[in-house]
Amino acid sequence: MTNDIKESVTGVELTFEYSNSLPRTFNTTIYFMTDRNVVNHKIEFEIPPGSKESPVIYDFIEYFEGEELEALNNSSKIKVNLEMQPGPGATDGQLELKSTAAYNFRF
Repeated sequence: MTNDIKESVTGVELTFEYSNSLPRTFNTTIYFMTDRNVVNHKIEFEIPPGSKESPVIYDFIEYFEGEELEALNNSSKIKVNLEMQPGPGATDGQLELKSTAAYNFRF
């Protein structure tokens, strides 16, 4: 993104949509980092358990403005850490992630 466009951005909404067909909860941490692995921003949330017959769709939305937007602009990497929690049941299934970004501009 060029500097003139970057300066016009007033906010960014990131959506992380998970589809979980595993019968386990996942603790999720998303790190926004510099190219030297310095963490600028961190998001933490839980993805609830689902099943193969009825996968759970879980949306997490994070809005960046002000200092958070500056931290996002200074990040060049995203690291997603998933920790599957113990529990009963098989571990047969899938955890899928779709992500989108919506930018707000000032013209």
